[in-house]
Amino acid sequence: MSPRAVARIEFKATAAEKERFVRAAKTRGISLSDWVRWRLAEAAEAELSRTDPRPPSAEDIAEAEKAHGALEGCGLRERIERLRQLPSTVPR
Repeated sequence: MSPRAVARIEFKATAAEKERFVRAAKTRGISLSDWVRWRLAEAAEAELSRTDPRPPSAEDIAEAEKAHGALEGCGLRERIERLRQLPSTVPR
């Protein structure tokens, strides 16, 4: 994992849970500490993305800027305004 971790978090687990965590880390070929950080980071990201959407990326912004004004000059605004002048065809 990148930047060196210096803050410490401790939690309790049963012996069976710890063994499962250790086996999962070995399966990935990483230390238990790295595995726990990786899985907690994934869980936190999933949890936070439900309530705090991520800010748009540079790619998202570039795509939106390309789309901005794409309909200008096609007469869409005028057509909509003309259609708004017509009587409604839906019975009220």
